[in-house]
Amino acid sequence: MRKTLTLFFILSITAAAVFAQSGSQVIYRGSGDITGAFLNESGLIAQKESAAELTDLSKLGLAKYPLEGGIPSISASQRLTFSADGYYAAVVNYLPAGDYIEIPQFTIYFVKASGPLGRQTWKNYKPLTVTGVPGLTDVVVSDRGNFIGLIRNINIAEASQMLFYNATGELLKTVDFPAVTEVKFNEDGRLVGAISGVRGLVLFTSAGEEIVELGPCQWFDLTYIPIEGDVPSSPIATKCVYTNGNIISLYSELDPKVQWSKAFGEEIFRDVAITWYNADILAVSKHNLYHIDGATGEILFERHLGAPKAITTCALEKHSTDNLKIAYGWEIDNGREVDYTQRHIQGGFSYIKNPTSPEFIEHSENLNYSNWNVFTPEVKFWREGLLIQTMDEIRYLKLNEGR
Repeated sequence: MRKTLTLFFILSITAAAVFAQSGSQVIYRGSGDITGAFLNESGLIAQKESAAELTDLSKLGLAKYPLEGGIPSISASQRLTFSADGYYAAVVNYLPAGDYIEIPQFTIYFVKASGPLGRQTWKNYKPLTVTGVPGLTDVVVSDRGNFIGLIRNINIAEASQMLFYNATGELLKTVDFPAVTEVKFNEDGRLVGAISGVRGLVLFTSAGEEIVELGPCQWFDLTYIPIEGDVPSSPIATKCVYTNGNIISLYSELDPKVQWSKAFGEEIFRDVAITWYNADILAVSKHNLYHIDGATGEILFERHLGAPKAITTCALEKHSTDNLKIAYGWEIDNGREVDYTQRHIQGGFSYIKNPTSPEFIEHSENLNYSNWNVFTPEVKFWREGLLIQTMDEIRYLKLNEGR
């Protein structure tokens, strides 16, 4: 466990005053080395290049129960990766292997440990270690604990493979997948999307059974949607939104083919998201944001940001017809006339609720930071809040206070 007692004390003293304010509040500060942020029932995970810190948010009123459990420490020859919402972590050991690095061993840990069920699960969960997989180069874990091992062969791209495991560590299937790049689970770990440099985007079940090959793709998001009703229950169907340049396509399992495919503007897309409710879509290019009707491909709402502003990331959440939430991060390019250390140190984020209704609400804030990458600032929704991450700090915007 990291030394966060001082941070807990300072934040606890100021919690009441801090969250009475109208804007987002800093819940973690780093030194320009934050690479990711996850918020769940356990607390806040601040990920860095070679470490991670878990902050107990029950002291701030953002979690009901105090923290039990934590994040394992890692050595210089290890790396720590997380599932999409941070419920599971993989500690990966690395060894040099000629022109690249191999993974001789990795261990899956359960992180979520607050609340009666979470604490009991953490006490009973035994970390799962996998060894002896020749050529293994990466591990992707879901929020349900099942995982995929990747073998990326840098000398023979066609020899790359995906190894599908269940949550108990049983190898279910090995799939040849040439030039594998990105692999991502859906929210409940039952569906997998993977991009191949040869085949494009391919969807699989969590057991490694191929669903469909969708072709060239740079960004994608996938979900299950209810066939009937307003809650995610059985029977359900797969939907996947994906981009290729300035083209957005939607695949629907209800009619197992591409439901629609359309060009939007002239810019290349850099992020896309889909909701389980009505399969609403949010997509962003460098200067344009589109909220799209998943059923028809019709643009419901759009926003243009002129230079020097550029959009960095987006997030979308919808649980009912009258509760749509959109967020996007944006940065300011100060141009080549300034020193490179001053070119990308300003940005911000914007939050919009129900953009097409009379109850339209919008909230924007400016941010300053010392370091950056192409996803700075990054935004994501969690429960009744919005998490905003730069490399310097992590902020939280409460959305149940008139927003």
